[in-house]
Amino acid sequence: MISTKTKPYLVMAILQSDYERYGCPYCGYTHSEIKLRHHGSDYLRCICCKRSFLTFASKDAQSPIGFSLHIGGKEYYPEIQEHPRPREKYPWLRRRP
Repeated sequence: MISTKTKPYLVMAILQSDYERYGCPYCGYTHSEIKLRHHGSDYLRCICCKRSFLTFASKDAQSPIGFSLHIGGKEYYPEIQEHPRPREKYPWLRRRP
């Protein structure tokens, strides 16, 4: 799997349930706009940090959305990654159950 930490131009993909619980994987903000919705995958853009990411409805999902790397003309299909969970570092940002 290609890491977005070493390749900042790649798109991060997380589970929809993790997004609902922890928010944006980059900043933790809970509101985003849907840029594209396709077969259980949503391509979202965070309203706060303006970064884009994918969410999947299930762990078994494979991304139907491909992204061009602009390096060698290859396409990249994101795989689900563990949510970085920025809210655990800052307890006052956690949602109440």
